[in-house]
Amino acid sequence: MDTVQINPEEAAKAIEEAKAQQQAETPAEPETPVEDVPPADPPKDLKVPDRKPDVPAERLTKFADEFAAAGKLSDKSYAELEGLGLPKAYVDTYIAGQVAIAERAQQEVFSSVGGADSYRAMVEWAASNLAADEVNAYNAAVESGDRNQVMFAVRGLQARFQSTREPRTVVGSGKQASTGFRSSAEIVEAMRDPRYQKDPAYRADVERRLANSNI
Repeated sequence: MDTVQINPEEAAKAIEEAKAQQQAETPAEPETPVEDVPPADPPKDLKVPDRKPDVPAERLTKFADEFAAAGKLSDKSYAELEGLGLPKAYVDTYIAGQVAIAERAQQEVFSSVGGADSYRAMVEWAASNLAADEVNAYNAAVESGDRNQVMFAVRGLQARFQSTREPRTVVGSGKQASTGFRSSAEIVEAMRDPRYQKDPAYRADVERRLANSNI
C-alpha cells in the first residue's frame, strides 16, 4: 500500500478554512436588551419635622399661675395657647409631664423625713412654733424649684423639729456628743457628700449635727 504524503502547509490551510466555514454557519446569539430600571422613590421618613414655636416664657406665666391656682386651664386659655402655636394636645402632654415631676419631687421630700405623715407633723409644728419670717423663708425655699435648696430647707426644719422631741446629747454612751455646724456652708458641704444619699449612719450624724446647730 502506498504511503500517503501530507503537506503541512496544505493541512493548516484546510483547518483554517473549516473553522471559518463553521463560524459562518453558526447563527449569532441575539443581544439581550438592557431594560431601563426606574429609580426608586426616595424614602418618605426623612422629612425635617416642623419646629415648635419659640414662645417667650413671660407669655406663659399667666397660664402657669392659672393652673397652679385652679388645677386646670380654661377653654379660653387653651384657645390663646393655640394662637401661640401650642395645640391642646401638646399643652396637655407638657402639663402631665410637669405634674409627674412634681409628684416625684414631693415623694422624695416625704421619704427624706420618714413619710407624708411625718412631714405633715413637722410643718404643723413649724406653723405653731416658728416666727412668721422663718415660715416665709421656708415656704420660699420649698417653692423655689431648686432641688438642693428644697432639701436643705426640709432637712434644716426636720432637725429643729426633732430637737424639740429628742435629747440633744446621749449621756453615758461613751461617745462624744455631736457638735453642731458652724455655718450654712458646712451644712451644704455635708449634704453634698455622696455618703449622705447612700449611708444611713452618715445621714443620721448630719441630722444630729443639724439639731445641735444654732445657725
